[in-house]
Amino acid sequence: MTDTAETTPAPTTSHHGPGGTYRIDIVGQPPNAFIERQATIPEVEPFIIGVRPSYEETYQVTPGQFTPRATATDVFISAVASCMVGAFARSIEARGIEVHAGHVTATIDSHIAKEPGGIRYVDRIHLQLHTHYSAEHKEALQRAFQNFERRCWLSQTLVGSRCAVTSELVIGEPTE
Repeated sequence: MTDTAETTPAPTTSHHGPGGTYRIDIVGQPPNAFIERQATIPEVEPFIIGVRPSYEETYQVTPGQFTPRATATDVFISAVASCMVGAFARSIEARGIEVHAGHVTATIDSHIAKEPGGIRYVDRIHLQLHTHYSAEHKEALQRAFQNFERRCWLSQTLVGSRCAVTSELVIGEPTE
């Protein structure tokens, strides 16, 4: 027996993009086998989502019980940040500036909030986007930064949610 619940898309919404069927399997060993889940994503190798040492107390597992792995929260925050960095880099390239390794990096600050009753959620993802270009590109980089986040599907998914996604631009000198 399969129970399903489906949310109908808004009438103005259309479906675009790759999509596909994803799969999550519990692969850990008892006790707490549910901690380790294998994510299978179309067209790429599966990977394990688990727990890292700083989350062991939160997950209520014995220290060292599981191989340290990214948590689902880590993957979520990294996915949003990666999408934002990609959207910003694309915005830079749209202005005729090539993006090479080391030209654009980001540091991410996130915050996990906790409601009374113990429910946790990500309430903030803040990116500090660092660019490393010559001064002649400063104005174009600032223009690229304006509204770039609208090109990131994931940040747009979070608009209106309890998770604020913000960013700031730090223009630095070129690195050799």
